[in-house]
Amino acid sequence: MKIHLPQIDLVLGVQPFHWREVEQFIIRWYRENESKRQARAIDPGVEQAARRSANDLLSRIQNSPPLAAMAVNPLLLTMIATVHCYRGALPGRRVELYAEICDVLLGRRQEAKGLSDRLSAAQKQTVLQVLALKGMQRNTREFKLVTACLLIRQRLATVVGAEADPIEFLQSIERVSGLLVQREQDVYEFAHKSLQEYLAAKQIKDINQEMLLARHIDDPWWEETIRLFAAQSDASYLIQTAIDRNTVQSLAIAYDCLEEGLRVEPNVRKNLEVAIEKGLESTNPEIFKLAAEVKLSRRLKNLLRIDDKTEIDLSYITCAES
Repeated sequence: MKIHLPQIDLVLGVQPFHWREVEQFIIRWYRENESKRQARAIDPGVEQAARRSANDLLSRIQNSPPLAAMAVNPLLLTMIATVHCYRGALPGRRVELYAEICDVLLGRRQEAKGLSDRLSAAQKQTVLQVLALKGMQRNTREFKLVTACLLIRQRLATVVGAEADPIEFLQSIERVSGLLVQREQDVYEFAHKSLQEYLAAKQIKDINQEMLLARHIDDPWWEETIRLFAAQSDASYLIQTAIDRNTVQSLAIAYDCLEEGLRVEPNVRKNLEVAIEKGLESTNPEIFKLAAEVKLSRRLKNLLRIDDKTEIDLSYITCAES
């Protein structure tokens, strides 16, 4: 007698690393990589070179909250290590790191596997940018396959032609590059929210829709997209919008845009300095409280990671914050 069991669609997920696992991964990754680079077995010389590179990368991750958040994802940690290894360092700006990671995932990773594709990394990215921005606008990281196909169909057709199959494209991105992951049957998301935010920021820049970000200037869901847009553009309008909104969230993001912006008009820079520094000297309790909370908010965002349970701040606390 034959028994026919029902077919079960099983979707497996990769658990995030703990900080100790991040350390172990980077040390072992560099050890193996250095052994291959020098074409010799692991010996004290290989171990020393590997430790030097691993310690440099670990220090950079610990000192960057956005990098630390990405590093717990095994795929993204591999990409960070790859960029760090072959450049000898990480790009000085986060937006450049995201650009390199996307290039590795969409292009060089496939080339390394010996797979051919008629689409370049840039062509794939321009399609995924549409999907990333729609996800940001809908306040979600997840999307159903059928919905995603409808969203990218037009852009994909302009890149490949009307015969392009959106399902085949998305499944290929998930299977080959890993930039998309399947959360459950026919439900996908970007491998990390920061990649969705980077691609959304790139799309907003490409279609010149800075006003979209201005409308969300004090919305926490949009803050990283705003920063990454500012890093590629003149941040003056967004900073002035944030000053005019005059909330803790908007003024904190204004400072971030000032630090990371590609360009900022001198008068706008001055306006922000006045808004905060004068606020800390104000005798008006509401103005003083707002300025102090902005300072404290930025401090909490920039804590240095020590381990899974501990983050510290090495700078002095002002009287206003205390």
